[in-house]
Amino acid sequence: MNLKFLSNAELHQRTKNTADKERQTTLELLWHLRENEKRMLFAKMGYRDLKEYCIKELKVSEGSAWRRISAMRLLQELPEVEAKIQSGDLNLTQIAMARTHFREVKATSAQKQELLQSIENQSTRTTERLLAENKPTDTLIKPEVIEKPLRGQRLEVTLVLDKSLQDVLSEIQILLGKPYSKLELLNMLATEKLQAMKKDSKSQERNAQPAPDEMNRTRYIPTTNIREVKVRDGHQCQFVDSLTGRKCSARFHLQVDHVKPFAKGGDSSLKNLRILCVNHNKLHAIRQFGLAKMKTYLPQLN
Repeated sequence: MNLKFLSNAELHQRTKNTADKERQTTLELLWHLRENEKRMLFAKMGYRDLKEYCIKELKVSEGSAWRRISAMRLLQELPEVEAKIQSGDLNLTQIAMARTHFREVKATSAQKQELLQSIENQSTRTTERLLAENKPTDTLIKPEVIEKPLRGQRLEVTLVLDKSLQDVLSEIQILLGKPYSKLELLNMLATEKLQAMKKDSKSQERNAQPAPDEMNRTRYIPTTNIREVKVRDGHQCQFVDSLTGRKCSARFHLQVDHVKPFAKGGDSSLKNLRILCVNHNKLHAIRQFGLAKMKTYLPQLN
Protein backbone atom coordinates (compact mmCIF):
# COMPACT_ATOMS: atom_id res chain seq x y z
CA MET A 1 0.00 0.00 0.00
CA ASN A 2 1.44 3.32 -1.11
CA LEU A 3 0.37 6.15 1.19
CA LYS A 4 3.01 8.74 0.38
CA PHE A 5 0.81 10.55 -2.12
CA LEU A 6 -1.91 11.27 0.44
CA SER A 7 -2.23 14.76 1.84
CA ASN A 8 -1.85 15.21 5.59
CA ALA A 9 -5.60 15.66 5.99
CA GLU A 10 -6.32 12.53 3.95
CA LEU A 11 -3.75 10.50 5.87
CA HIS A 12 -5.21 11.64 9.19
CA GLN A 13 -8.77 10.79 8.16
CA ARG A 14 -7.85 7.38 6.77
CA THR A 15 -5.88 6.59 9.92
CA LYS A 16 -8.92 7.44 12.05
CA ASN A 17 -11.19 5.38 9.81
CA THR A 18 -8.84 2.40 10.11
CA ALA A 19 -8.79 2.73 13.90
CA ASP A 20 -12.61 2.81 13.92
CA LYS A 21 -12.70 -0.35 11.79
CA GLU A 22 -10.21 -2.02 14.10
CA ARG A 23 -12.42 -1.35 17.13
CA GLN A 24 -15.46 -2.64 15.24
CA THR A 25 -13.55 -5.77 14.27
CA THR A 26 -12.52 -6.22 17.89
CA LEU A 27 -16.15 -6.07 19.00
CA GLU A 28 -17.13 -8.61 16.36
CA LEU A 29 -14.36 -10.90 17.63
CA LEU A 30 -15.63 -10.57 21.21
CA TRP A 31 -19.13 -11.61 20.20
CA HIS A 32 -17.71 -14.50 18.18
CA LEU A 33 -15.79 -15.64 21.26
CA ARG A 34 -18.97 -15.40 23.31
CA GLU A 35 -20.83 -17.66 20.87
CA ASN A 36 -17.85 -20.01 20.81
CA GLU A 37 -18.01 -20.29 24.60
CA LYS A 38 -21.79 -20.84 24.60
CA ARG A 39 -21.42 -23.70 22.10
CA MET A 40 -18.26 -24.96 23.83
CA LEU A 41 -16.74 -25.11 20.36
CA PHE A 42 -13.23 -24.79 21.79
CA ALA A 43 -13.82 -27.93 23.88
CA LYS A 44 -15.23 -29.87 20.92
CA MET A 45 -12.02 -29.05 19.05
CA GLY A 46 -9.92 -30.54 21.84
CA TYR A 47 -8.80 -27.37 23.64
CA ARG A 48 -8.83 -27.28 27.43
CA ASP A 49 -10.25 -23.74 27.53
CA LEU A 50 -11.06 -20.70 25.43
CA LYS A 51 -7.69 -19.13 26.18
CA GLU A 52 -5.77 -22.02 24.63
CA TYR A 53 -8.08 -21.87 21.60
CA CYS A 54 -7.31 -18.16 21.13
CA ILE A 55 -3.56 -18.72 21.39
CA LYS A 56 -3.36 -21.71 19.06
CA GLU A 57 -6.17 -21.06 16.60
CA LEU A 58 -6.31 -17.26 16.49
CA LYS A 59 -2.51 -16.90 16.85
CA VAL A 60 -2.65 -14.24 19.55
CA SER A 61 -0.35 -13.89 22.54
CA GLU A 62 -1.32 -15.16 25.99
CA GLY A 63 -1.85 -11.61 27.20
CA SER A 64 -3.96 -10.73 24.18
CA ALA A 65 -6.10 -13.83 24.67
CA TRP A 66 -6.65 -12.97 28.33
CA ARG A 67 -7.66 -9.37 27.52
CA ARG A 68 -10.15 -10.41 24.86
CA ILE A 69 -11.76 -13.11 26.99
CA SER A 70 -12.02 -10.72 29.95
CA ALA A 71 -13.61 -8.06 27.72
CA MET A 72 -16.01 -10.60 26.25
CA ARG A 73 -17.23 -11.67 29.68
CA LEU A 74 -17.61 -8.13 30.97
CA LEU A 75 -19.46 -7.25 27.77
CA GLN A 76 -21.86 -10.05 28.61
CA GLU A 77 -22.37 -8.68 32.14
CA LEU A 78 -22.63 -5.03 31.07
CA PRO A 79 -23.80 -4.66 27.44
CA GLU A 80 -23.30 -0.88 27.64
CA VAL A 81 -19.53 -1.52 27.53
CA GLU A 82 -19.92 -2.19 23.79
CA ALA A 83 -20.44 1.51 23.04
CA LYS A 84 -17.38 2.42 25.13
CA ILE A 85 -15.19 0.03 23.15
CA GLN A 86 -16.62 1.24 19.86
CA SER A 87 -15.91 4.88 20.72
CA GLY A 88 -12.45 4.11 22.11
CA ASP A 89 -13.32 5.44 25.56
CA LEU A 90 -12.28 2.08 27.03
CA ASN A 91 -9.64 -0.27 25.67
CA LEU A 92 -9.19 -4.00 26.25
CA THR A 93 -6.33 -3.55 28.71
CA GLN A 94 -8.45 -1.31 30.93
CA ILE A 95 -11.41 -3.68 30.73
CA ALA A 96 -9.31 -6.72 31.63
CA MET A 97 -7.81 -4.87 34.60
CA ALA A 98 -11.23 -3.67 35.70
CA ARG A 99 -12.81 -7.12 35.51
CA THR A 100 -10.05 -8.61 37.64
CA HIS A 101 -10.61 -5.81 40.15
CA PHE A 102 -14.39 -6.39 40.17
CA ARG A 103 -13.89 -10.04 41.04
CA GLU A 104 -11.45 -9.24 43.83
CA VAL A 105 -13.71 -6.71 45.54
CA LYS A 106 -17.00 -8.43 44.57
CA ALA A 107 -18.32 -5.25 43.02
CA THR A 108 -22.03 -4.70 42.42
CA SER A 109 -23.38 -3.76 39.00
CA ALA A 110 -23.71 -0.11 40.04
CA GLN A 111 -20.14 -0.04 41.37
CA LYS A 112 -18.85 -1.56 38.15
CA GLN A 113 -20.56 1.09 36.05
CA GLU A 114 -19.29 3.91 38.25
CA LEU A 115 -15.70 2.68 38.20
CA LEU A 116 -15.71 2.06 34.45
CA GLN A 117 -16.86 5.62 33.95
CA SER A 118 -13.99 6.89 36.11
CA ILE A 119 -11.33 5.15 34.00
CA GLU A 120 -12.64 6.21 30.59
CA ASN A 121 -9.92 7.73 28.39
CA GLN A 122 -7.30 7.21 31.09
CA SER A 123 -3.82 5.76 30.65
CA THR A 124 -2.93 2.30 31.88
CA ARG A 125 -0.92 3.76 34.76
CA THR A 126 -3.78 6.04 35.83
CA THR A 127 -6.23 3.16 35.53
CA GLU A 128 -4.03 1.07 37.83
CA ARG A 129 -3.97 3.88 40.37
CA LEU A 130 -7.73 4.44 40.28
CA LEU A 131 -8.41 0.73 40.72
CA ALA A 132 -5.93 0.53 43.60
CA GLU A 133 -7.55 3.50 45.32
CA ASN A 134 -10.92 1.79 45.00
CA LYS A 135 -9.70 -1.40 46.68
CA PRO A 136 -10.57 -1.86 50.39
CA THR A 137 -7.54 -1.65 52.67
CA ASP A 138 -8.19 -5.11 54.10
CA THR A 139 -8.19 -6.79 50.68
CA LEU A 140 -5.70 -9.65 50.63
CA ILE A 141 -2.80 -8.97 48.29
CA LYS A 142 -1.79 -12.18 46.57
CA PRO A 143 1.83 -12.94 45.66
CA GLU A 144 2.54 -12.04 42.06
CA VAL A 145 4.36 -14.59 39.94
CA ILE A 146 5.98 -13.80 36.60
CA GLU A 147 7.42 -16.70 34.60
CA LYS A 148 9.84 -16.37 31.69
CA PRO A 149 11.09 -19.48 29.83
CA LEU A 150 14.84 -19.57 29.24
CA ARG A 151 16.91 -21.75 26.96
CA GLY A 152 17.17 -25.40 27.85
CA GLN A 153 15.18 -26.70 30.79
CA ARG A 154 15.36 -23.50 32.81
CA LEU A 155 12.57 -21.14 33.82
CA GLU A 156 13.07 -17.66 35.23
CA VAL A 157 10.49 -16.93 37.92
CA THR A 158 9.98 -13.49 39.47
CA LEU A 159 8.05 -13.47 42.75
CA VAL A 160 6.47 -10.45 44.37
CA LEU A 161 5.71 -11.58 47.93
CA ASP A 162 3.22 -9.94 50.24
CA LYS A 163 4.14 -9.10 53.84
CA SER A 164 2.35 -12.14 55.25
CA LEU A 165 4.30 -14.63 53.15
CA GLN A 166 7.57 -12.83 53.86
CA ASP A 167 6.88 -13.20 57.58
CA VAL A 168 6.16 -16.92 57.19
CA LEU A 169 9.43 -17.51 55.31
CA SER A 170 11.37 -15.47 57.86
CA GLU A 171 9.92 -17.51 60.72
CA ILE A 172 10.92 -20.74 58.94
CA GLN A 173 14.46 -19.38 58.59
CA ILE A 174 14.57 -18.68 62.33
CA LEU A 175 13.25 -22.13 63.25
CA LEU A 176 15.77 -23.79 60.94
CA GLY A 177 18.52 -21.66 62.41
CA LYS A 178 20.10 -20.91 59.04
CA PRO A 179 19.80 -17.89 56.70
CA TYR A 180 18.48 -19.83 53.73
CA SER A 181 17.63 -17.75 50.65
CA LYS A 182 14.00 -17.50 49.55
CA LEU A 183 14.78 -19.80 46.60
CA GLU A 184 16.36 -22.42 48.88
CA LEU A 185 13.37 -22.28 51.21
CA LEU A 186 10.84 -22.67 48.40
CA ASN A 187 12.80 -25.56 46.92
CA MET A 188 12.98 -27.24 50.33
CA LEU A 189 9.28 -26.77 51.05
CA ALA A 190 8.22 -27.96 47.59
CA THR A 191 10.35 -31.11 47.87
CA GLU A 192 9.02 -31.93 51.35
CA LYS A 193 5.43 -31.34 50.21
CA LEU A 194 5.84 -33.64 47.21
CA GLN A 195 7.34 -36.42 49.34
CA ALA A 196 4.53 -36.07 51.89
CA MET A 197 1.88 -36.26 49.15
CA LYS A 198 3.44 -39.40 47.67
CA LYS A 199 3.64 -41.01 51.12
CA ASP A 200 0.03 -40.07 51.88
CA SER A 201 -1.08 -41.43 48.52
CA LYS A 202 0.49 -44.84 49.19
CA SER A 203 -0.95 -44.89 52.73
CA GLN A 204 -4.48 -44.16 51.56
CA GLU A 205 -4.20 -46.79 48.86
CA ARG A 206 -3.21 -49.44 51.42
CA ASN A 207 -5.95 -48.45 53.86
CA ALA A 208 -8.77 -48.10 51.34
CA GLN A 209 -11.19 -50.98 51.85
CA PRO A 210 -14.45 -50.28 49.98
CA ALA A 211 -17.38 -52.59 50.46
CA PRO A 212 -17.57 -55.28 47.72
CA ASP A 213 -20.68 -53.88 46.04
CA GLU A 214 -20.18 -50.22 47.01
CA MET A 215 -19.16 -49.08 43.55
CA ASN A 216 -22.23 -50.64 41.94
CA ARG A 217 -24.82 -49.27 44.41
CA THR A 218 -23.77 -45.64 44.77
CA ARG A 219 -21.79 -42.89 43.10
CA TYR A 220 -18.93 -43.74 45.44
CA ILE A 221 -15.60 -44.19 43.65
CA PRO A 222 -12.99 -46.09 45.68
CA THR A 223 -9.84 -44.12 46.37
CA THR A 224 -7.77 -46.90 44.84
CA ASN A 225 -9.72 -46.62 41.59
CA ILE A 226 -9.28 -42.84 41.48
CA ARG A 227 -5.54 -43.15 41.89
CA GLU A 228 -5.23 -45.98 39.37
CA VAL A 229 -7.22 -44.03 36.78
CA LYS A 230 -5.05 -40.94 37.25
CA VAL A 231 -1.87 -42.95 36.82
CA ARG A 232 -3.28 -44.92 33.89
CA ASP A 233 -4.37 -41.73 32.12
CA GLY A 234 -1.06 -39.99 32.82
CA HIS A 235 -2.70 -37.22 34.88
CA GLN A 236 -4.04 -35.65 31.66
CA CYS A 237 -7.50 -35.07 30.21
CA GLN A 238 -8.45 -37.95 27.90
CA PHE A 239 -10.70 -36.02 25.51
CA VAL A 240 -9.72 -36.40 21.84
CA ASP A 241 -11.29 -34.47 18.96
CA SER A 242 -12.61 -37.14 16.59
CA LEU A 243 -12.07 -34.90 13.56
CA THR A 244 -8.51 -33.66 14.13
CA GLY A 245 -7.20 -36.23 16.61
CA ARG A 246 -6.17 -33.37 18.93
CA LYS A 247 -5.92 -34.50 22.54
CA CYS A 248 -6.70 -32.06 25.31
CA SER A 249 -3.52 -30.88 27.03
CA ALA A 250 -5.09 -30.08 30.42
CA ARG A 251 -3.21 -31.39 33.46
CA PHE A 252 -4.85 -29.24 36.14
CA HIS A 253 -8.38 -29.09 37.58
CA LEU A 254 -8.96 -32.67 36.42
CA GLN A 255 -12.02 -34.71 37.35
CA VAL A 256 -12.79 -38.42 37.40
CA ASP A 257 -15.59 -39.00 34.90
CA HIS A 258 -17.91 -41.94 34.23
CA VAL A 259 -17.74 -42.91 30.54
CA LYS A 260 -21.27 -44.27 30.88
CA PRO A 261 -22.94 -41.86 33.32
CA PHE A 262 -24.03 -43.19 36.70
CA ALA A 263 -27.55 -41.86 35.97
CA LYS A 264 -27.65 -44.15 32.92
CA GLY A 265 -26.46 -47.26 34.76
CA GLY A 266 -22.70 -46.75 34.63
CA ASP A 267 -20.59 -48.12 37.49
CA SER A 268 -17.31 -47.02 39.06
CA SER A 269 -15.14 -49.79 37.68
CA LEU A 270 -11.78 -48.87 36.18
CA LYS A 271 -12.95 -49.52 32.62
CA ASN A 272 -15.83 -47.04 33.05
CA LEU A 273 -13.68 -44.27 34.54
CA ARG A 274 -11.41 -41.71 32.89
CA ILE A 275 -9.86 -38.34 33.58
CA LEU A 276 -11.40 -35.23 32.01
CA CYS A 277 -10.77 -31.53 32.54
CA VAL A 278 -13.62 -29.35 33.80
CA ASN A 279 -14.72 -28.19 30.34
CA HIS A 280 -14.63 -31.61 28.71
CA ASN A 281 -16.53 -33.07 31.65
CA LYS A 282 -19.20 -30.43 31.00
CA LEU A 283 -19.17 -31.22 27.28
CA HIS A 284 -19.63 -34.94 28.03
CA ALA A 285 -22.62 -34.12 30.25
CA ILE A 286 -24.17 -31.98 27.49
CA ARG A 287 -23.77 -34.79 24.97
CA GLN A 288 -25.25 -37.33 27.38
CA PHE A 289 -28.17 -35.35 28.81
CA GLY A 290 -28.82 -32.64 26.24
CA LEU A 291 -28.14 -28.92 26.06
CA ALA A 292 -31.59 -27.87 27.32
CA LYS A 293 -31.21 -29.80 30.58
CA MET A 294 -27.60 -28.77 31.22
CA LYS A 295 -28.34 -25.05 30.78
CA THR A 296 -29.97 -25.26 34.20
CA TYR A 297 -26.63 -26.22 35.75
CA LEU A 298 -24.27 -24.30 33.44
CA PRO A 299 -25.29 -20.60 33.17
CA GLN A 300 -22.50 -19.84 30.66
CA LEU A 301 -24.43 -21.86 28.07
CA ASN A 302 -27.35 -19.41 28.10
